[in-house]
Amino acid sequence: MPTRESAQEKKLFETFSGRAIRRGNEVYFDRDLAMQFLDLCDRDDFTVIGLEGFRITDTTTEPQMAWIADYSGRLGSGPSAVIRELNNAEARRFIRSAPEDLTFNFVVVGGNERAP
Repeated sequence: MPTRESAQEKKLFETFSGRAIRRGNEVYFDRDLAMQFLDLCDRDDFTVIGLEGFRITDTTTEPQMAWIADYSGRLGSGPSAVIRELNNAEARRFIRSAPEDLTFNFVVVGGNERAP
């Protein structure tokens, strides 16, 4: 989750507060919940600009370096609705191709925001 989140981003992530895993200021989504998160991003005009895969146990949060995606380079390269559609679709493909035991952490921007 972004360190400098807008009120809209905070509300988006809080929608999943009872179902997602929270460690410190970070929120992690299992595969099914990640897909629901992306559906809400589409509905509420949020664009995924990055996501990371993690293996989480009761005591550890292990980043998986092979499962990091950065889509921030597309921002500003076309209409925001087109960029949102491209990025969010790519995030779905990324999640579907990842090992089933991974959880995911997202960085998003909404509307006319710029990358953090």
